[in-house]
Amino acid sequence: MSHRGSYKQRRSYAKGHTGHFHHSDVGLYLPLLSVCNWFLWMLLLAGGVTGFTCITKGQSLLSGSIAARPVEPVAHRHAVVITLTGSIDRISWVSVQRRMATARKMKSSLLIFKINSRGGQLYPALQIAALIRHADLSTVAWVDRAALGPAAVIAAACQKVIVSRNSAWGDGQNFALSGAHAAAVASNPMATVSSAALKSLQRDQAFHPILILVAMLDPAVKIDEVRNKLTGATRFVTPAQRAALVKIRTVTVQNESTHPWIYIKRIKKTGRLLTLGGREAVRTGAAVVVVKDADSIPALLNIIGGKLPVLRLDLLEKASRFFSDFEVRFFLFVIMLVCGYVEFSHPGLLIPALLGLVALGLFLGGPMLTGLANWWEVGIIFLGIVIIVFDFVHFGGLGLLAIPGFILAIMGMIASFVPMGVSAIGAEQAFQTGLGVVTLGLITAGLIIVLLVKYLHITPGFRRLQLKPAMVAAAGSAGYEESTERLFVGAVGRAVSELRPAGKARFDTQLLTVVSRGDFIAPGVPVQIVEIRENQVIVQKLADDVEPSAPHLLG
Repeated sequence: MSHRGSYKQRRSYAKGHTGHFHHSDVGLYLPLLSVCNWFLWMLLLAGGVTGFTCITKGQSLLSGSIAARPVEPVAHRHAVVITLTGSIDRISWVSVQRRMATARKMKSSLLIFKINSRGGQLYPALQIAALIRHADLSTVAWVDRAALGPAAVIAAACQKVIVSRNSAWGDGQNFALSGAHAAAVASNPMATVSSAALKSLQRDQAFHPILILVAMLDPAVKIDEVRNKLTGATRFVTPAQRAALVKIRTVTVQNESTHPWIYIKRIKKTGRLLTLGGREAVRTGAAVVVVKDADSIPALLNIIGGKLPVLRLDLLEKASRFFSDFEVRFFLFVIMLVCGYVEFSHPGLLIPALLGLVALGLFLGGPMLTGLANWWEVGIIFLGIVIIVFDFVHFGGLGLLAIPGFILAIMGMIASFVPMGVSAIGAEQAFQTGLGVVTLGLITAGLIIVLLVKYLHITPGFRRLQLKPAMVAAAGSAGYEESTERLFVGAVGRAVSELRPAGKARFDTQLLTVVSRGDFIAPGVPVQIVEIRENQVIVQKLADDVEPSAPHLLG
């Protein structure tokens, strides 16, 4: 009974104390369980995200600490920065020579070439590369924004290259290889071809991967990326080298045979030139580190001195570069044409002639200093100008010689835009630029000359050079209809004032503003009308051995 009683007690105790766990009441607690499960999953997800973020940050911090390590093994107490900005030209070459000499006087042991250039001339770039290559100092190229075209050759000549994150390095379009030369270099980057740019890059193979360098000027080069799955090493090779690597078999520690090299991707196809971004340049081994900002350079290059001095272009070099700019040359060309017209239409003024000569000197002087213009081009231009002046003086500007002279001058001016030592593609682009500048300049100057012809008589300071259109029209019409009573070509009068070259002359009862052709004419000297234009009367001094006849003498 005691056993039964105890069993009944236990049963009644269970009924009395566990009745709330009846299956009909479990559904009331399911939402609570779902919330707990959801909260648990959220904790797990948050923990995973936090762990991944910590790993990522740890990797970035690790890479940052690695990037902060000096890439120069030797400490440098003195270093200088030499800037190379804008187009690479002869001024750049001369200026780099000067600034490298200054750096030696400052006892610098490290030269940092800060490059921001997107084009220019190949020959000066090769000269700068030779200067860098033969320097007895450590050299580093800092590709700040861009080192494209000729500037890519300069960067490759330095012992090390550091790059900014958003920089670009490569694209030698103006001197790219083509045809059989491109095919030969694609199969053998050290092939011997007649390319000065390629020879310069081949000399720099000790500092940078030669395959990466030649891909900057050879569109036929293909580059594949392969990786060793055992060591994690990455290489950039030609397709033939990639095929040989992936066939290699090796024995692992577990005595298992495997192919360690695997193909990842092709980073350069045919038909284009290689241009490396900041991170790509470091990943391919062409550059050593990505620079965060200028303040991090001293630590990266192991410079223990003070602030880095920056050597830039001097004033004369900046002026030469300014007057070599295409926009500036366009305005100089227009000024030269307009001043030439004013001088030829009003001979003896001298001021337009001087302004035109100054514009011509600046038009050719800057390009000659930067290496754009050559002596033979300047000779052609001056020969054309001499022929134009000779035709004007001896034939009155009839065009018998002026047209060939004008064509010679224009040809020389267009040629002054084409630098020496560029490929056919670069020469064609430069010729198109020169042709566009000269053509647009001729049109602009023609419009300005038309405005001068119409409105010069109301321009302050030029009113004595030109009659009012209505007055000249009356004189011109009367000159052809009533030639014996009014003005006509061949009529003779006397100068009332000095003609320098504009002044007053009297023809019968008419006192007119005239312009002399040739020398200055003193008051009282007989003059003869040689031309009546739309709004201008041109006279010349009557020869001393000519006696004016009565019908022609007026006044």
